Amino acid sequence: MNKFLNALPEPERAQLESLLVPVALRAHQALAKPGPAPRHVYFIDRGLASILATGHGHEAEVAMIGSEGVVNASLCRNARCSLLVRMVTPGIARRIELDALLRIAGAGSKLQVVLQLYLQAQMTAQCQSALAAARGTIPQRLARWLLMAEDRLGAQLFVSQERIAALLGVRRPSVTNAVAQLREAGVVSQLRGQIQILRREELLRLAAPFYTPAASEANQAAAGVNPCEQQDARSVTLVS
Repeated sequence: MNKFLNALPEPERAQLESLLVPVALRAHQALAKPGPAPRHVYFIDRGLASILATGHGHEAEVAMIGSEGVVNASLCRNARCSLLVRMVTPGIARRIELDALLRIAGAGSKLQVVLQLYLQAQMTAQCQSALAAARGTIPQRLARWLLMAEDRLGAQLFVSQERIAALLGVRRPSVTNAVAQLREAGVVSQLRGQIQILRREELLRLAAPFYTPAASEANQAAAGVNPCEQQDARSVTLVS
């Protein structure tokens, strides 16, 4: 279930949910493209979306969105979209027309407050992505990516190492070498294409100061979510 929706008071959530349409999302499906604003806003229940900066034939991930968040929430009527949003994995979401969402998110509504807090948290994540790209090593950036993916997808993530490399904006051998470094340090184990996170605290140490848990400030403020209360051992599957 979408944590953003769960953070809303029952009356506003019920009003919003009455207008939501369930949709299945394909891996690599684009939810937004540079150009005119997309018609729909997506509340992701399961799956992982990537916000990508693009230019001159290149692209790199600047933020992730999973069941903690909402896609296209920052757009306004007649605004142009400057980023590409694409599904990394298959997923399930509920969508609403942008105009309908803007009507509900009127002045003084809790929805407006939670949206503002969520967008603030997303901006922080994008700034951390820029800092990681500029100052982080490949192992640090991979550790951050694994933590972010784990927060949003839980036990397993089916994605190729080539895809992770593309999202990080690095060559695939760099990701392969970084996984090997983490395995040799006992931070992860790898078996039959599966990476098992053994020492989450070491990933946290390695990824700092580039990582913020997936639960947004909006969820924490409205629902008291503590993103740090997570199990130490989760598994992430990489399909080469």
